[in-house]
Amino acid sequence: MEHDGHTYTRIWQQSQPEKGKAGGAFTMDLASIQELAGRSTSIHMRLAGQPEQSATLAKGQTWPLERLRQGMAFHRTLSGGGVSRELAAETWTGSLAGSMWNTSAESDPDLSLADGLLYASSTKKNAAGLNLLAGKACGVDGTEAAAVEVWLGVLTPKRETRQAERRAEGGGYVVREVEVPKEEIAIREVPVDREVIREVEREVVKTEILEVPVSHDVVVEVIREVEKIIYQEVKVEVPVEVIKEVPKIIEKEVIKIVEVIKEVPIETIRTVEKIVPQVVEKIVIKEVEVRACKRVSE
Repeated sequence: MEHDGHTYTRIWQQSQPEKGKAGGAFTMDLASIQELAGRSTSIHMRLAGQPEQSATLAKGQTWPLERLRQGMAFHRTLSGGGVSRELAAETWTGSLAGSMWNTSAESDPDLSLADGLLYASSTKKNAAGLNLLAGKACGVDGTEAAAVEVWLGVLTPKRETRQAERRAEGGGYVVREVEVPKEEIAIREVPVDREVIREVEREVVKTEILEVPVSHDVVVEVIREVEKIIYQEVKVEVPVEVIKEVPKIIEKEVIKIVEVIKEVPIETIRTVEKIVPQVVEKIVIKEVEVRACKRVSE
């Protein structure tokens, strides 16, 4: 149950109404009640189904919770004394606050939760007092048997609101607030053990070489592509020395050959490439070989 900024857990109720005042009992074991009291900041009592008939621990008051943490009933102070009217008014708020005082409690044994006692007001002096004893008493406000509930409250985690907009009919926007638990959006730092970090590092460093089957054709194709990149045709231009003037000796020989050729029928001429020894190495000329033709008289 959530109420006034607290999340409440019930520790007492009239679980067996048919038994009347003997039907009251704890709803959890005593160790759990003590543990819950250690985390709680509020106590709330009410009649089941009648939230207006209630008493709640006032803000800043802690001694009733301290008593529960010690495993003791909380109708006495930390020193074991009774609760006066004035102290009850300071400690409790609500319509049943007047049921929380008692007198002459010091003369009675200081019972614990283990004895089944949760609260006991002096019925002789305070007829409207609250009395809760497992299997024996469950009444308040002059009623011997009542459906009394006792709750311990832990502060509810703060919630942050986000505004969400949705388009309304006819244009415009309607703004609605959506509550989001703070713990759902908070960034938390989680400590990590050093040994865990080392193990992760070792796993990251590990590498495996996997053999992947590749077809022969694929390998050949890859090699060919690589060769195209590595071996490229390179064209180098070699400078050629050009001789502008022909030597005189060559010019005379050429003239002689030309004169002979003029006298020989074209069909009998055959060209042969030869190197002229007197010519520089780089110069190659063509010598025309002339075959003498004899005239045969008819």
